[in-house]
Amino acid sequence: MASLINWFSLPVADLNRANEFYNTILATELIRTQGPDGSDTAFFTDPDSGMYAGALSTGPQLHPGKQGAQIFFNVDGRMDAVLERIAAAGGTVLMPKTGIGDFGYIASFQDSEGNLLGLHSAS
Repeated sequence: MASLINWFSLPVADLNRANEFYNTILATELIRTQGPDGSDTAFFTDPDSGMYAGALSTGPQLHPGKQGAQIFFNVDGRMDAVLERIAAAGGTVLMPKTGIGDFGYIASFQDSEGNLLGLHSAS
């Protein structure tokens, strides 16, 4: 089944701080690109294919916050490690790893910019 998320853009006030936060917690290197409303850091869905899933975005009309939709990152088998890195990277775990029955586990956190996000793991 194809992903139901076509693209996402997380508003950030400080692109360098946000870039470091996500590089740290996801143990990956985000790719810096120039977007239409400012600089973006793009997430790859597959580094080999070059397909983007979304970006961290800056711009005068973009403001971080926890009132928007919550995006869940797939961290299968790595949730505990990711949760441990969130606080050290400047974020806050809001809901620890929580079982959701046959669907695995979820957790919620606030990133270094104030956005509300989630993690999902099938195991």
